Formats: sequence, structure tokens, C-alpha cells
Amino acid sequence: MLASMEAHNEGFTAFSLRQSQVHAEYFRTHPLSAQEQADFEAQAKTSIEEQAELEATEEVVDFDTFVGSYQASILSISN
Repeated sequence: MLASMEAHNEGFTAFSLRQSQVHAEYFRTHPLSAQEQADFEAQAKTSIEEQAELEATEEVVDFDTFVGSYQASILSISN
């Protein structure tokens, strides 16, 4: 990244914009196949359904309880 920025004599913002344009052009010229599009749409639909189910069944707790549980889960992972 730094070598590219130096080669183009640009800062991070200009580098990021240039990279964004390169990636956008790539995806414009290489569209998803019909099967890939269908797969992504199916994954999105499944994800939304799973999220709705989770939200409908999870226990509602106050924010302090949520934060305490979250921090406890992090501590148990790191031990």
C-alpha cells in the first residue's frame, strides 16, 4: 500500500479513492452470474429470517446486564 502511494505520489485519501475506482470498475466489468446472484439472495433471505427468529426468541435485558454478559463472554474466551 505504501509503495503504491509513493509510486503515485498520493496520500491515503487519494489512494483509497483510486482503489475504490479500480474495484468498482472490476465489478462493473465482471458481473455476478445468475447462479451467484441467486445464491447471494438466498443467503440474504435466510440471514434475515434467522435474525428475526433470534430477535423474537431472545430474552430482553437492560443495557447494563447486556454489557456485563458480553464482557463475561469475552473474558471466558481469553482464558
